[in-house]
Amino acid sequence: MPISGDRFVNAGSVSIRCSFCSRNQDVVRKLIASEGDAFICDACVQVCQRILLRDRVNQVVRAFRRAAQSLFPRVRVPSRRTL
Repeated sequence: MPISGDRFVNAGSVSIRCSFCSRNQDVVRKLIASEGDAFICDACVQVCQRILLRDRVNQVVRAFRRAAQSLFPRVRVPSRRTL
């Protein structure tokens, strides 16, 4: 029976789960709590870091292409498919 958020009562003990992947606290290395009732495990944090890094790399690539096209308008900047 649910208590609140991702905390559940199992035979008198409280089981805490990741709010993103639902992994139990016993199968993750680290479970981080928010100020509310949300929790995130170390594996989900790593996924989030990869997503943020990929977005940042894409921003840098787009900025580089814009700068290269403004500095060298006659030179064709290779597309991502040819890299």
